[in-house]
Amino acid sequence: LTETGSNNSDQLLSKIKKYEDITDKIEVEVAAFLQKASQDELSQDASIKIRSMLSIIGDLERIGDISYQMSKVIENKSKEKIYFTPKQRNNITSLMKKVDEAYEVMVTNLENDYDSVKIDSALSLEKEIDATRDRLKQEHLSSIEKKDYNVKSGMIYSDLYSSCEKIGDHIINVSEAVTGKV
Repeated sequence: LTETGSNNSDQLLSKIKKYEDITDKIEVEVAAFLQKASQDELSQDASIKIRSMLSIIGDLERIGDISYQMSKVIENKSKEKIYFTPKQRNNITSLMKKVDEAYEVMVTNLENDYDSVKIDSALSLEKEIDATRDRLKQEHLSSIEKKDYNVKSGMIYSDLYSSCEKIGDHIINVSEAVTGKV
């Protein structure tokens, strides 16, 4: 979003695509392994953990898909020379920072002993992401009415803040699955 050189943008896009492909492969491999593991008789606790892991891999793969879709939207924005207003750029950047914070909490939750995970901070960040999306949506609709920016810019802007919120949903799903809430 903030990259100005086309060579750097191309490298980032290539890297995002590569990692999205990796998430697809990992999801299939881990799901196959978990399916085999679940064929044995399992305790209730082990069964819950396998369901949680299946949920987690699905959400992580979906985060990869949405991130890749966002990169394509940004690529098209650049190719079509569509520009954001400074306010749009600042709003999206600010929302992406909140999503990054949520990622950090999710990773910490994944790294910890699942029985001791507290998801209060994850839930708080999810509420912040949702509230920010809601505010941006209201401001966006008002700006469209006032013709503060062009329609194409507004469509891309709307797509990006909506996508950030969807990523936030999947991030909280991972933290909830870690606690066994699937």
